[in-house]
Amino acid sequence: TLQNLPGFLVPFCAERTILLLLFIDLRKTSLNHTYGADHTRGDFLARWTPSCIDLPSRDTYELNAGFLKFTTQLHLFLVAAIMDGRRSVKRVRADSAGNFLFPNGNGPPTNSSNSSSQLPSVDIATLHALLDKLPASWKHGALLQAAFDHPDVLQTVIKGVETVHERRSKRIIDFDHHYKSVWDRLQARVHLKTAVLRAASDARNSIDETIEIIAEQCRRPSSRETRRNGFEALVKIGKAILTSERNTLGTEVRRLFGDDDTLEDGILGILKQMDPSEKADLRRPAGDLWRRFVRLRSYTARYWGGDTLNRAFNYLETGNEEEEEEEEEEEEEEGEEEEDEEEEDEEDEEDEEDEGEEEEEE
Repeated sequence: TLQNLPGFLVPFCAERTILLLLFIDLRKTSLNHTYGADHTRGDFLARWTPSCIDLPSRDTYELNAGFLKFTTQLHLFLVAAIMDGRRSVKRVRADSAGNFLFPNGNGPPTNSSNSSSQLPSVDIATLHALLDKLPASWKHGALLQAAFDHPDVLQTVIKGVETVHERRSKRIIDFDHHYKSVWDRLQARVHLKTAVLRAASDARNSIDETIEIIAEQCRRPSSRETRRNGFEALVKIGKAILTSERNTLGTEVRRLFGDDDTLEDGILGILKQMDPSEKADLRRPAGDLWRRFVRLRSYTARYWGGDTLNRAFNYLETGNEEEEEEEEEEEEEEGEEEEDEEEEDEEDEEDEEDEGEEEEEE
């Protein structure tokens, strides 16, 4: 679930996680000084929630030993993380019990002998400053451990992922600007041959990146319209490459794309994200997009060979990108079997002739 969380949400969730841990500890402590013994946990949490209130200060509430111990550990945890986080952190590790570990192999610091010494309370502004200094891997690790240990945090993460998915599923992306950028680049005219080769190679790499970006943005949870727009954009980009005019950069790019599978991989990747109804809508004979795709396949067969786009075409028609290749292999195997049978028959005839000759000689 955490892998689906966008990067910009990780710092926010990590901050809320630390705040929530503080309030969970507060919930377990005695708050008789302010609320009295007859107030329940629900009354407390209804008023004090991580998303809308600053942390209580020591001037307002009487902190008991449990809360002071927790804030001390939290303070040491953040300080150690900031000091250790200055070094390169490649990944967050855990021990055999699943506890979060620092890159140096140590777990969260425990309460030291001088833990009874009072430390300044941590307000929300300080937490913001501390979290800004932590690497993303630390925040991800802290959030992972907190979500594993506390159902409230896990529910917050799941709800955040669902919100992001819902937002992306309603967003419609238009890729026409990518197609226009590719088309303009292909129409460039370069006179020096050495410059043409270098410019064509750069253009090919740029187009490959554009195709990969479009395919990536069409991955779920993208909207139905976004996937259709992405498929249409790749068909148009393919046609622009194949129908480039002479004496333009596009003619050299077309030659370079002859052994490049990026276009077909991109189209196939988008098709695999589509529902059966979406693919059926693309296959409508009267549909303009289907005619353009069939025309693109004929262009690729002319310039790049007959098997180009076969995988994407087969997948759109049958749902199996390897069907045609399997049929060809079966036909080849059947042909080989027939040839073997004919050779065996010929050998049997030769043996019979040899036996007849031996009988005549006898």
